Amino acid sequence: MRIPIPAIVVPIVILLLYLFVPGLKDQPWTALRILGAVLAIAGYSMFVTARLQLGKSFSVTPQAKELVTGGLYSRIRNPIYVFVDVMIFGSIL
Repeated sequence: MRIPIPAIVVPIVILLLYLFVPGLKDQPWTALRILGAVLAIAGYSMFVTARLQLGKSFSVTPQAKELVTGGLYSRIRNPIYVFVDVMIFGSIL
């Protein structure tokens, strides 16, 4: 199984932003901020899972290669969109 490069690069960039943006580490961790971090991490991990479950059916241009009906795609019609929205909502919090 091949791990996509963004699955590794995005968390590293976010960690570096947290460490090197002035004043960001000094803010207190409130319950709302912790909830946002948990939502962002959960959304990102489920997004990567949904992307990996696509396998060879993933393409940048809209092409119908084969229908994916297993894993997250058996329960949610568009899990990538759902979990990107969860990740963005967590980041906003």
